[in-house]
Amino acid sequence: MSDELAEDMAFFGASDEIADAPTEQDLTVERYEIWPENLTTLTVFIDLSTQWDRVAEADGVMTRTRLIWESFEVLMRHSTGIPRRDHAKIFTDIRRMEKVALAAMGEEVSKQREERRREAEQK
Repeated sequence: MSDELAEDMAFFGASDEIADAPTEQDLTVERYEIWPENLTTLTVFIDLSTQWDRVAEADGVMTRTRLIWESFEVLMRHSTGIPRRDHAKIFTDIRRMEKVALAAMGEEVSKQREERRREAEQK
């Protein structure tokens, strides 16, 4: 729990038992361990999460096609604390992550199309 949330709960008189109780999200969200050597790359990838090229397919499904690499360059140029010597490795790692993410998102698009096809057949 964040310090701010803890302060807000204390302000409103929530007991420690209530404040420390797991939330529904705590019980349903999978937890992953991030190795320290991968944290910077993951942070950059998350920072790029709004930088996907999207295409509207004829059937109305939005498909992500690639990361906008110019955004990576801007992000790295303006990021503080990431040594320039690490940029090439991070770029390579992000490209690998992009490939895996595109495959996973492609599977999701296929599911959406199948669902739409079934709905259309039922009409």
